[in-house]
Order: sequence, then C-alpha cells, then structure tokens
Amino acid sequence: MPVTAELIGRVFGPGPAVTVDAAHLAAFARSVGYHEGPTVDAAAARAAGFADIIAAPTYAIVLTLDGAAELSRDPEIGLDFSHVVHSDQRFEHVRPITAGDTLTVTTTVRDVKSLAGNTVLTVQGEVRDGSDQNVCTSWTTLVIRPVGQES
Repeated sequence: MPVTAELIGRVFGPGPAVTVDAAHLAAFARSVGYHEGPTVDAAAARAAGFADIIAAPTYAIVLTLDGAAELSRDPEIGLDFSHVVHSDQRFEHVRPITAGDTLTVTTTVRDVKSLAGNTVLTVQGEVRDGSDQNVCTSWTTLVIRPVGQES
C-alpha cells in the first residue's frame, strides 16, 4: 500500500512509552534559543509551579516525528524518508511536557493529496501521559517527492 488516500484514518501506535529526561529537555531548549527559565532551570520551573523542567513548546517534535517515521518502517507502505521534506508543523498543548513524564504517541494519517507531482501527507500525533491524558496534539505535513526526482 503506497502513500495514497487509502491511508487516511490509518492509526499507528501507540508507540513505546518514553520517559522524558530533564537534561534532554534542557539541551533541546538551549538548542532552540532558551537559555533561562523553566525550560532549562529546575529551580525556575518549581518556582513557576511545575514539578521539574518543562519542555520548550516545539520539543514535542522529538516525540511525534518518531510516530510519523513509523510509516517508513511499515513494509506495506514503503515510504522512503530520503524523498521526504518536512513542510509544516503545529502543536496544541494541553499542558507542558515535564521532565519525568512517561509519554506515548499515537499517529493517525489525516490527509493524503497530490500537489505538483508530489504526495502531501498530513499526520496527527496524540501525545498521552501515563494516565492516558492528552498532553499535546501535533499536526505534521510531509511532502514526498517521487522516486527519481532528486532536486
């Protein structure tokens, strides 16, 4: 089954549970320009009412892109990530991702369309905590170039 509209509604996951590490959150936050506050400093996070360091808003990409990559591991689909360009990303947070959270991601194919000879794939990732509560929802749009199109 290649990437076609027949995939719309297909669900992948939930993937394996991941426990979020404070050092990893802080490193990610610094890499995207946060150098102080609750994203890099546990004391600042506790002073702001959080149990530990919280994730920068875009950190969820680390979790949800793994879910989208599950498509590439499905031999029926045969998605070649060397032909994929990340086109768009958005997040809706219910609460901050916090160090110590154990999270899973379920990925659902929301849209597949053709545009200028490319396939445009939109997937939704639901990030849930150990109590099965929604923490964050992401929408990722990928453009898949046809095999043989190298530019």
